[in-house]
This record gives sequence, structure tokens and C-alpha cells, in this order.
Amino acid sequence: MGRFYISLALLAAILGVCTFSLHQYSTAAEEMTAQLDRIEQAALSGEAGPDKLSEMCRLYGEQWEDREERLLRFIRHPQLDEITSLTAELQYLATDDSPSHLLASIERIKVNIKKIGTAEFFNG
Repeated sequence: MGRFYISLALLAAILGVCTFSLHQYSTAAEEMTAQLDRIEQAALSGEAGPDKLSEMCRLYGEQWEDREERLLRFIRHPQLDEITSLTAELQYLATDDSPSHLLASIERIKVNIKKIGTAEFFNG
């Protein structure tokens, strides 16, 4: 009977870790996507100059580094590496006269965030 309770405890621990990792991902995805949307709107409207856009992208990059460290504990996807490399470029793309490269990189980041979500959540 003791083995049964041990196996139930192990199962509960595994389910708890899975639930926690999904919560971490969904929270990070919502926050990061919202911030990317704000950067995208600022670039499209032209209300923010290159310096303001660059600062917004720098702040996004700092927050992504913090989130990535936490996500890597539970989630391993090549998309995380691609998001990191694209995020590193954002600050420099924001200084271009044309925001097209910046907007393209933002869309690629959003697509990779969605791909991770598709792989992590049950499709039922």
C-alpha cells in the first residue's frame, strides 16, 4: 500500500511541475506579446522616434532575458533560441529609417511564441 501512495505522490509532483511550467509560459507569452504589440503600434503610427523605439526594444530585451532564464528550466525548444537572437536585433533595427525590418522581426518573434504554445498545450 505504501508504494501506491508513493506513486500517487510522484504523479502529483509531475502534474504540479507541468502545470507550473504551462502557467509560466502562458504568463510570459501574454506579457511579451502585449509589449511587442505596443512596440509595433509605436513603429506603425510614427509617434515614437528611433530613440524611443530603441529604448522600448531595449527594455523588451531585458525582460525577455529574465523570462527566458525561467522558461529554460521547464521548456526546451529551438524557438526560444530564435526568439533570443531576434530580440537581440530589435534595438538596432529600431534605429533604421524604415520600420519594415523591425516589424518583420516582431512578427517572427510572435510566430515563435505561438509555436511554443502549440507544442506545450494540449490540442483537444
